Amino acid sequence: MTTETPKKSGRPKVDWHERAKQAYNYALLGADDTQIAKLIGISESTLENAKQEKPGFAKAIKSGRIQAAAEVAASLYRRCSGFQETEVTTREIKSPTGEIISVETVTIAREVPPDTDACVFWLTNRRPDLWRNTVEVEHTGKAYQPDDEESKKEAAAC
Repeated sequence: MTTETPKKSGRPKVDWHERAKQAYNYALLGADDTQIAKLIGISESTLENAKQEKPGFAKAIKSGRIQAAAEVAASLYRRCSGFQETEVTTREIKSPTGEIISVETVTIAREVPPDTDACVFWLTNRRPDLWRNTVEVEHTGKAYQPDDEESKKEAAAC
């Protein structure tokens, strides 16, 4: 005689560890809280509750956002300062009949110069006090004041 274990009633348990991994990955992609909640299949209020009640869950989202921002900042800085890159390509050497004789690997080192637009973007966001794009307009002078009756009538008609 076998005894069956009774099924538990209620909602199934949520694997918050797995959901934290998913939330981390979506945060890396730039998803906001509303999008993360939708993508992992929970409501926004459940997401907020989980962030407050489960420190590991909140930390996963925050870590994803910090890592994404850090990688973007590093890439932007690299574009601002210029960099060297090495490109490895292969080239087939063919006989006059079109038959491949050998394959040659070619390594090309090239220097990428600093990107001016990236520099301007970096500076206007990092040091807006020095690099802000503003135009200062100084208003000096008097407002128009008609001095005779006919000019006053013309000004009133406008």
